[in-house]
Amino acid sequence: LAGLPRPPETKAQRIGIALHAKAETFIKTGQIDYSSATPEEADAARLLPAILPYLPAAAEAEQKVKVTIDGVNFGGRYDWFQFRAEPGISQLGDLKTTSSLRWAKTAEELSIHPQPLIYAMATPAPTRIECRWVYVQTKGAPHVREVKFRPDFSALPGIVADGRLIQKAWADRGDPNSYEPNLGACEAYGGCPFKAHCKVDSGK
Repeated sequence: LAGLPRPPETKAQRIGIALHAKAETFIKTGQIDYSSATPEEADAARLLPAILPYLPAAAEAEQKVKVTIDGVNFGGRYDWFQFRAEPGISQLGDLKTTSSLRWAKTAEELSIHPQPLIYAMATPAPTRIECRWVYVQTKGAPHVREVKFRPDFSALPGIVADGRLIQKAWADRGDPNSYEPNLGACEAYGGCPFKAHCKVDSGK
């Protein structure tokens, strides 16, 4: 809202981007890319063998999605979508990199999470979707956890309500410091990159 530049990507983000690129290559072509021109690509190449058993073959990968739900526009990019004529349930997948699997969400948490719900609504038959979220640990041994779940569409009204609030905030373009603060994540993930511009002191 303040028009500030996006902060530079962290090393963890660069590793995630590199691993997603290698996963996309495998899903689309079946080729395994172990190249490593950067340290982050080397980390991604180290993690790649652990996730290969969880990746589909010949699926749509890294596709942008747009969908309008009750007049509110949503968008994103899913990691893969595989249409299945039999048994009639398609598969929607997402790859998550994390420093520890303790950050992996449960099936119950993911079933009402905005990301899979929005992605599912953008598919041809949202009510016949199976979701597979694949978490891979980037620090230490590359442990993997696969979480399977079905979207719980009863959570959509709350997501749409949040979307309307976001649209209004964007349309109004008020001073970001005029909004009620949420100080619960000021220090998370290395700290908010916009703390220097924030007039609210977290007290930490």
